[in-house]
Amino acid sequence: MREAPRDDRAGADVAGTTRSRTPSRLAAGAAANAVPASVTAANRREPAGDAWVVFMSRANSDPPTGGELWYAANYDDTTRLPNRKLFAERLDLRIARARATDGRFSIVLLEIGGLSTIRNALGLPGVELAVRVTGERLRTKVPHLYGVASMGDGKFALLCDEAEPVVRRLVETIVAVAGEPIEFAGAALNVIANAGTAAYPEQGEDTDTLIRRANVALSAALEAGDGIAVPFSSALELRATRRFELEAALARGIDRQQFWLAYQPQVTLETGRIAQVEALLRWRHPRSGEVSPNEFIPIAEESGLIDRIGEWAIRTACREISRLHRDSEDAPRVCVNVSPQQFRRGNLLAIIEQALDDSGLAPHQLEIEITEGVLFGDTEAALDTVSSIRQLGVEIAVDDFGTGYSSLSYLTRFPVNRVKIDRAFVAPLPSDARSAELVAAIIAMAHALKMRVTAEGVETIEQANQLLALGCDEAQGFWYARPHSFGSLRTLIGM
Repeated sequence: MREAPRDDRAGADVAGTTRSRTPSRLAAGAAANAVPASVTAANRREPAGDAWVVFMSRANSDPPTGGELWYAANYDDTTRLPNRKLFAERLDLRIARARATDGRFSIVLLEIGGLSTIRNALGLPGVELAVRVTGERLRTKVPHLYGVASMGDGKFALLCDEAEPVVRRLVETIVAVAGEPIEFAGAALNVIANAGTAAYPEQGEDTDTLIRRANVALSAALEAGDGIAVPFSSALELRATRRFELEAALARGIDRQQFWLAYQPQVTLETGRIAQVEALLRWRHPRSGEVSPNEFIPIAEESGLIDRIGEWAIRTACREISRLHRDSEDAPRVCVNVSPQQFRRGNLLAIIEQALDDSGLAPHQLEIEITEGVLFGDTEAALDTVSSIRQLGVEIAVDDFGTGYSSLSYLTRFPVNRVKIDRAFVAPLPSDARSAELVAAIIAMAHALKMRVTAEGVETIEQANQLLALGCDEAQGFWYARPHSFGSLRTLIGM
């Protein structure tokens, strides 16, 4: 058998696996001895030298041979790359070699995103192509690799025989190569890649620790945005540990009544009177104290606990604000944020109906706030949900307007009562002329569609005055009032 092609990457898969189901003969010209066979060959590059690994078995219903079983147990069928099991074994060997030679190396965990979009549009063949091509590109286009493995679910592991700062530039190359568009059925598949790295021996001296810490870094990269690579740090590990602890504590917090609602007024700019109050979720942890919503809400969304917490918030807001309306006809309505997950769950209407029935709050005194993104996914389902809520008499507001899809003309399909201009457009006022022009355009278009407009994040009198001059209806922010507990809200509105 001829020597395999030379390649400088020790342990790398130099070429893909080739399989044949054509009949093979045990000896030339020996027709009587012809045996239908399956041939599996993998071109390998090992530290000891180049080789072809070849497995042959009868192409019939006989049980698989030991070689075939070994291959199936150690290689990913889609990419023909080593799988998680074989990668761990090779990492063990690489660590042993580094210990003996006082060497250094890094591992990279890379995850390609956008697979759910590809699956929805092109089915499983599109996903398999994206994963297979990405694996092939990593194997053939990236230098200085000891090996590439497929870890499943669009994730790859790479061994790099380099340390900082070379590995930093190498990881940038890895992310760029993995993120190149892929041609499929005349279209370009846009693949997103993120990566996390961990270095031996500084960030781990055994296989489990290195993989776990590279995963911690990968999670941070995924949170940071598309096409990001993040090296492991002790700060990331502390954050991951806290995240794990908070997720475990969230479920207990619901049952132990650790959550409460704060209410922030939204003021009519012309009169200065409170038009409505927004219910804001708060968590008082028994040991950590008040946990920031920016910290625990993303955890609740990813863990699925946001459904229980969101239902609790709707019920509690209706119950507490109904007490104000029993005491005064001039009490404000309440606005409750609903997460995209809860909006799409399918039971939101039933939850709202039950909360109104239990509390006695009039439907028009409740407003549900949604982000604009939920209207642009499954449009027909979103329209059905919004229309059903409006038929109850409950109002609908679009929160953080301007940060996502921002198509006011598209909103004409939805019975929306109010849009809220995101604080990012309010903060530059009054000094930034372009921001003022954008805010003015949003206000004019919303009014043309018979929608009220509320500006978020108003913190100065100058901002408030300019918003009033631009025709904005309402404002919310620290210039008017900070969030209040229910008890202090009663005092604020004179009850």
